[in-house]
Amino acid sequence: MRHLLILICFLPTLLWGQSSNPMGDAYAQGDDCYVITDNTAWELGAVWFNDPVNLTEAFEIELEINFGSLDATGADGVVFVFQQVGINALGIAGGGIGYEGFSPSIGIEMDTWSNVDLGDPAADHMALFAHGNVNHNSALNLAGPVNTSALSLNVEDGQFHAFKLTWDPATNTLEVFFDCFLRISYQIDLINVIFEGDPIVYWGFTGATGGSVNQQTVCISEYALGLPDEFEICNGESVELGLSGSQSDDYLWTPAEGLDDPTSPNPVASPDETTTYEITITDLCGEETTLSTTVEVFDVDAELPEFILACDGDDVQVTVDSNAPNITWSNGDEGPTATVTEAGPLTVETVAGNCSAEATTEVVFHPLPVTLELEDTYSACEGETITINADAQWGQEYDWDSGQDTESIDVTEGGTYEVTITSQDDCVATFSTEVEFIAIPTVDLPALVELCDGQTTTLDPGNAQNTNWDTGETTPTLTVDEPGTYTVVLSNGDCTAEGSTEVSFDAAPSFSWPNNISYCSDTLIYQALPANDLVWTVNGDLATDSVLVANAESLTLTGTDAITGCSTSYTADVTVLYAPLVTLPEEVVLCEGQATEVTAATDAPDNSFWDEGTEGPTAILLNEGEYMFTAVNECGSTSASLIAIEGLCDCPLFVPNAFTPDLDGRNELFYPSLACNVDDYTFSVYNRWGEQLFFTEVQGQGWNGAAPGRTHYVQDDVYIWRVTYEVVLFDRVEVVEEVGHVVVLR
Repeated sequence: MRHLLILICFLPTLLWGQSSNPMGDAYAQGDDCYVITDNTAWELGAVWFNDPVNLTEAFEIELEINFGSLDATGADGVVFVFQQVGINALGIAGGGIGYEGFSPSIGIEMDTWSNVDLGDPAADHMALFAHGNVNHNSALNLAGPVNTSALSLNVEDGQFHAFKLTWDPATNTLEVFFDCFLRISYQIDLINVIFEGDPIVYWGFTGATGGSVNQQTVCISEYALGLPDEFEICNGESVELGLSGSQSDDYLWTPAEGLDDPTSPNPVASPDETTTYEITITDLCGEETTLSTTVEVFDVDAELPEFILACDGDDVQVTVDSNAPNITWSNGDEGPTATVTEAGPLTVETVAGNCSAEATTEVVFHPLPVTLELEDTYSACEGETITINADAQWGQEYDWDSGQDTESIDVTEGGTYEVTITSQDDCVATFSTEVEFIAIPTVDLPALVELCDGQTTTLDPGNAQNTNWDTGETTPTLTVDEPGTYTVVLSNGDCTAEGSTEVSFDAAPSFSWPNNISYCSDTLIYQALPANDLVWTVNGDLATDSVLVANAESLTLTGTDAITGCSTSYTADVTVLYAPLVTLPEEVVLCEGQATEVTAATDAPDNSFWDEGTEGPTAILLNEGEYMFTAVNECGSTSASLIAIEGLCDCPLFVPNAFTPDLDGRNELFYPSLACNVDDYTFSVYNRWGEQLFFTEVQGQGWNGAAPGRTHYVQDDVYIWRVTYEVVLFDRVEVVEEVGHVVVLR
């Protein structure tokens, strides 16, 4: 009997104890071996394993293959295949070796017949094909062909030969060994190039015969993919650790605890606790490999106390001592601990694989102590004593934060008081209350308040939450303007205080004082004080008989009764008087032939006159000369004078709009007329085409209608004239330019 060891590293998705699916003429021979074809013509067989492999993870596969004992007439070979067609795939017999037609796939062909038309060499050979191709002349021949064996041209020798395949996804390298010699090493991205991004593939073997035959056998272990990472058993159960394919004669599992025979390739493990077992073996090529597996022992025993006692409001944590992976509670919780908030039965079930256990406990909640008389807040006036009673239903022990252990306590200080009450079932509840001592108000009022007639006073008794006067007002203060006794009650809550004050009024002194006092600026006057027996002040300064009226805008006289202290004040406005104000211009120009009106500015117009006899501020001036104006008031008189001179005020211009130069002695000349002599005078005449017909710089010289050169007279028409000059008036110099038109008529 031959054995096979298949090692796949870092492949947790694979299963151990592979189930197989022989197809076609293939059948299981027993002892982990499969006959792919018998010595019968035109047989076609395949063996597929139901659980696929993952190409994203590295692995190593070793097996043994017997190609039969017929050499010259033996055929056709075996193909190791990764494919995604499925576990019922079956190819073509003869030269197709049962692999031809699979796609997508990749196969390691081990061919024992030379088909010249397919490019086969004469020796038994090996090649790497893709997608069901078996033609070495095709681009789908990825590597080879090479001799299958590095030591012989013939592998049909009736012997089992070691076959090993390794895959490294980190470098995308596929390597094939035959009888421990590397025959093919090829780099290819199997996942993307061959399987279009899908890394999950089925694996197995195909084989075929044609006219030539051989019995072709492949041997594989029950644990084709190595030891599992772990086994799960219930406490007290056992499991067989299976290992096949090692060529070692000696086996030694470590540790030995829990194993029936640590030197057996298939010991039975019955550990009391979770244990990891290791074994070092020699593979088909003599290389040592260390394998390990963990036997996970689940203690599914479930034990709970008969009763669990708690207090109302508690979140009770109930824990079961079990390492089972699945633990469920009757309240819906999962895991080793359940949180219980309601009384009643509580059941736990622990499950590990096929292992399970169950336990039940009764959860009882005792009531918390409840106070019967404790109030939220206690209040009293300062100086009083408050009794706090914490009598509680189910209460047995009392512990106050103030140090007492009695049911009730007496307190004289404000603050928060807390009591912890413990029941006979050891349930604890804590309660607190606020104690407040209210300050008794203090009334701060004078016994007597004396006022003068017309005065008011504001009574302020002090601060309190509530103020009640006997007048009915509830304001914090009271303004009083009448005599009498005033009583107030101050209260802070139920704490009160009362007080009163007497208010009386004295008559204010009476005397006379003018509303206004006036005086001339160049005199000193004194204002006499009234003849009363009072203490006098003027503008705050003490005074006796009179006061000087000077340099003040007003004089406030205050007379105070020395006995009652009552006083009366009057204020007189002070007015300073001055001699009249008079304003005249220094000079006035009399326009030729015209009368000129002049008005003097003064603050005494009703008592003023001019020296030429006019009364009032306005005079009519006709002649040149000096004129005097005078204004008079109670503080004196003020005079001012001006000089009147004649001057040119205007120089009118007149230009006729037509003339008749027809030599009849009337209206023969055209010229501008001015009322005065001017400077820089020019006068010119133009026809409608802008041609100058006449020009002069002599004031008064006119145009007689002659054309330039005086050879003829112009015809009747409209002509343009222009005059410019400068005239000096008494207050300005005017530069004048005027333009107009004139009509020539004959």
